[in-house]
Amino acid sequence: MTLRLLLVAVVALAALGWGVGTYWSVGRQRQALARAATAIGDWIRQSEKQDPAEPRPDVPAEAYADFDRLLARERPCFARKAARLGPAILGGTVRIRLCIDAFRAAVGRPGDAAVAREMIWQLKLAAADLLRQLGRRPGRA
Repeated sequence: MTLRLLLVAVVALAALGWGVGTYWSVGRQRQALARAATAIGDWIRQSEKQDPAEPRPDVPAEAYADFDRLLARERPCFARKAARLGPAILGGTVRIRLCIDAFRAAVGRPGDAAVAREMIWQLKLAAADLLRQLGRRPGRA
């Protein structure tokens, strides 16, 4: 009887330890995603110039190389598995990762300035959406 009770206690402690470790890991991953999305959104906001003729602000092409370096540094954060953070956050990370890849493919290629501009706009929207999703408490729709 004592051996069985000891075995149950060990299994319960192991399960509790695994659960706490997973909770902390998810929290760290959420924080890393929030930092990366904030860095992208802040860079875009600081680099935008408003042209009255344009319906939305534009980032000058001279700044694309700097943005490319930022995206190269932040992309691995969005490449990590985010499935356990929920479908909305997973979708947001995939959207950002695809926009990063499209922007980086378009930079430096002649005639792809429109694609690069559109991807910057999409990154701004995706980063804001991901931050909104991360701001919700886990487990809430």
